[in-house]
Amino acid sequence: MITGLLVIGLFFFATILAFLERYMGEFRKPAYFFLGAMLILVAGLREIGIDPDSANYEYNFLYYDSASSVNDSVYLLMTCTFFSCCMLFSDWYSNSLHSGN
Repeated sequence: MITGLLVIGLFFFATILAFLERYMGEFRKPAYFFLGAMLILVAGLREIGIDPDSANYEYNFLYYDSASSVNDSVYLLMTCTFFSCCMLFSDWYSNSLHSGN
């Protein structure tokens, strides 16, 4: 119940920010950092059982080293993400060396 009210409150806060963004000036960046931090905290600190998949997340957190907790698709996704980030970084790094920046 409290999580739902927090999400609704954050929705209205984001709506107000969207309408007042032009007039906020130097307070724009702290307001958006606060909104982002609150969204992360609401998502990360909600209790187990709120959403249907939270029991699986708890199991993966507690038994991260067991073979059944990580399926092949997650492993493939993590591997592809890691290698694509490595390729992007190496491309950026080699371009910065050649451009002199």
